[in-house]
Amino acid sequence: MRKTESAEAPVPTRLGPSPDQLAAHRISPRFYNADLAPSRKEGRSWTAYSVFTLWANDVHSLGNYGFALGLFALGLGAWQILVALLVGAALLFFLLTLSGFMGYKTGVPYPVMSRISFGIHGAQLAASVRGIVAIAWF
Repeated sequence: MRKTESAEAPVPTRLGPSPDQLAAHRISPRFYNADLAPSRKEGRSWTAYSVFTLWANDVHSLGNYGFALGLFALGLGAWQILVALLVGAALLFFLLTLSGFMGYKTGVPYPVMSRISFGIHGAQLAASVRGIVAIAWF
């Protein structure tokens, strides 16, 4: 017997309409494109190493060192600064996990998810502010 190869098409990593379908419905590419489309689980390439390196970059930054030095300058002790950093890290972990949960479950990126709260044009402002903070932080 001969093995036959399957003629199945590869599964796309993004969901949603094709560019031709968008043009037929007169949907602006400003509001929908491949980068803003929801992704399938197969299209996500982050691993535990990716999350670890993001965390390491967040922890070892000039912002954190400046914050700790500022607390020393205010006269706090080392244990008080450690508690402040641990409380801040736990709070950020909880809030960031909460905000990322819906995007993880649906595959929808933050700029699209923020349209729920801010509308289409307000979400552009929220995404821009997020980008500026990311540039300054890293």
